[in-house]
Amino acid sequence: MNRLLVFGFAWVAFFSAQATHLRCGYISIKKVNGLTYTIKITVYTYLGSPVRFESGTLSFGDGTTHTTTRVENTVLPGYVGVGIVEYSIDHKFPSSNIYTISYSEPNLKQGILNMTNSVNAKFYIQLTTNLNADEDCSTPEFLTHPILENTINQSYAFSNAGSATNGGYLRYQLGIVLQASGILVNNLKIPKSLAVNYYNGLVTWDNWLEEGQPFPYLGDYLFSVDIYQYNPSGKLINVIQRTFQIILNDADSKIEIINPIADTNGKVFVESGKSRAIKVLLESDATKTWALNHDPKIASNINFTQYDSTVNSKQVRVASIKLNSTPQIVRDEPYSIVLRASGVYSGSPINYKDVGFLFFTKDIDLPVPVITQTNERKDVRTEVYPNPFSNSLNVNIKNESEPNAVGFVFNTLGEVVLISELNSNSVLDTRSLPAGIYFLQVGNSITRVIKN
Repeated sequence: MNRLLVFGFAWVAFFSAQATHLRCGYISIKKVNGLTYTIKITVYTYLGSPVRFESGTLSFGDGTTHTTTRVENTVLPGYVGVGIVEYSIDHKFPSSNIYTISYSEPNLKQGILNMTNSVNAKFYIQLTTNLNADEDCSTPEFLTHPILENTINQSYAFSNAGSATNGGYLRYQLGIVLQASGILVNNLKIPKSLAVNYYNGLVTWDNWLEEGQPFPYLGDYLFSVDIYQYNPSGKLINVIQRTFQIILNDADSKIEIINPIADTNGKVFVESGKSRAIKVLLESDATKTWALNHDPKIASNINFTQYDSTVNSKQVRVASIKLNSTPQIVRDEPYSIVLRASGVYSGSPINYKDVGFLFFTKDIDLPVPVITQTNERKDVRTEVYPNPFSNSLNVNIKNESEPNAVGFVFNTLGEVVLISELNSNSVLDTRSLPAGIYFLQVGNSITRVIKN
């Protein structure tokens, strides 16, 4: 009996030492003045762990770092076992330049199902910013938390939409989960059906991890989305890596949504001076409700109500949205709106499902709808020449289906020194780069290049 007790205490001690607490998160920046920015780390935690947020390394990308101090969890309302921590610090960057800001802390929550041994993988997030002293490069405000919980064996829809604070616009692509700069977590598995809408940031997944094979496990899954932020003139100023978690439970509830907007990107056009009403139906035998999140710049242009009704002998919850277009908000880019459905049985977790809309005040057609998937990113083919190069580098995208991409040039220290949008005939201005070895990353393709 004593041997069993000793073993039990040893196991508890081992588990406590290995207990992990970090689910997902992102880094944001807000301009104070000049090149001084408030850097904010937002992480979501596992409340069942005794470990707290502290002693992580915040790298500013300019050769300096900061060690974080302890912050207690705040319970995230509407979720079971999920906390949130926000940590902010002001930092002055030395010059206008490209910086990769990153945060690393041991460790990811144990038991994440789409990777191996998450308990020993460091939590890592990063933000690449193209700072200019004369420009506001503040990152967007996101409309929802990066945690989605739902019942197993359903189709899921989860929004990562944000609101660009500087009047620019955002684009979205699936990313990869890292445990350090350029290093993937072990044996990361990303479902082939997992996709994100390029324009509205809506992630969809039909709960099949491998093609033709259901993945029936309850628990936590961790993924990542890259948000590309452009200023009003079309210059890329930020690339935000936002990791997000999908938690699958066995609650006896199902969410069905009837959305009248058939456009793939959720486009809703309302001419200036006019209004448009949208009614979305939520069908569920659980207790059901709606929540509306939107770009704060249209707060006075949107009216939202919800009520119960009966349609075809079924009880539904109706979300009624009225959009009012006024001259003050007219612009080329749309405004993001996220409608979140929730359903819950007594004593069970709350399940969520999102609907994404793009509120246009000008009738501008988007290019052919783009939904990016990880397997598509791996197939990016490039033609790079000359190599070695001097003052310029030609980079041509050879994919006919997706002729555009974003390229990153890294030095041998893993620092991003150049970011550029690429197409079938692109020329990078490399005059500012010193001679040496560099790596060009386009999607998941990496090319070693040399400057003379």
